[in-house]
Amino acid sequence: CSSEPHRELARGMSTPKPGGPKRAGTGTAQGGNPRDQRAQELTLLLAKLDEHAKQIAEERGRVAAELAKVLGKVNLQLNVGVEGGPDKSAAQKKAELAALKEARGKCAAMCVEDIEKVAKMWTSSVSCVALGDGCCVFLSDNALPSWSDKFPSTCPQLHEQLVSRPEDAPRPVYLAIGSEDRFYVRFADGKQEWIGSEECTEDIKRKPVSRVTFGRDWDDYFILYKDGSCKFAGVPPKLAAKLQALSPKSPPIANVTLGPEGEWCDAAV
Repeated sequence: CSSEPHRELARGMSTPKPGGPKRAGTGTAQGGNPRDQRAQELTLLLAKLDEHAKQIAEERGRVAAELAKVLGKVNLQLNVGVEGGPDKSAAQKKAELAALKEARGKCAAMCVEDIEKVAKMWTSSVSCVALGDGCCVFLSDNALPSWSDKFPSTCPQLHEQLVSRPEDAPRPVYLAIGSEDRFYVRFADGKQEWIGSEECTEDIKRKPVSRVTFGRDWDDYFILYKDGSCKFAGVPPKLAAKLQALSPKSPPIANVTLGPEGEWCDAAV
C-alpha cells in the first residue's frame, strides 16, 4: 500500500527568551506583619503538599502501568488472532473494561486546535487518540470514531476509510496519523489498512503490529510489534542509538512517538 509523497512546509514554534527585566526584591523585617508571616507558612506547607501529591501520582502511574502490562498478557493469551477466543459473560467484559479504564487514568491534559470542541469529545470510554496537523481523532470502546473539523481535509484517505465502512463492520481499535497523508489503522477483526513508504509497508506485513508512529519525512517511521520487537527508519540519531543498544535484559518498549520536527519520546514497561 503506497501513495505518491508530497511535501509540506515545516512549521515551527518560538518560545520567549528567558530573562527580561527584573524587579527589585521585597522583604519583611523581624516583627513584621503577621499576615505576611502566615502567608509564608502556608506557602511552605503548600509546597510540601505539592511534593507529596507528585510522589502519589508517580506511584499511581507505576501501579497503573503494571496493571496494563498484566492485562495485556492476559488478552494475548486468551484472544489469539481475535477469532476463536473464549466467550465471556457480560459481567466479565464489564469488569475488564472497568480495569482498562482505570489503567488509562482519570485525567487528561491536551494542547490542540479548537480545544473547546475537542474537550467535549472526550469521554471516559476514549481508548485511542491520534493527533495530526491541526486535527485529532478519538476512538472509543463502544462508539463510532469522532474527530475535529480539520480531519477530513488533513487526512482525506484515512477519513474515507472510516466513513465508507458499514455501520455493522468491526470498529477501529487503533490508529496513527502522519504527515503527507500517511496513516495506519487496525480494526477489531484484525484487519489493518495503511499508507506509507515501501519499506514501512514491508515491515508492517512482517508480523502482528502493536503501534506505529510516523516521523517528519515520508520514509521516517517506527513500528512496535506485539512480541515486543521493533523496526524503524529515519528516526533521530539519539533514539536510533538507544534502540540499537537494547538487549534481552532491557525493559520492554511500551511506546515510541515521533514528531514532525525531529522530536521523539520513548517509554518502557
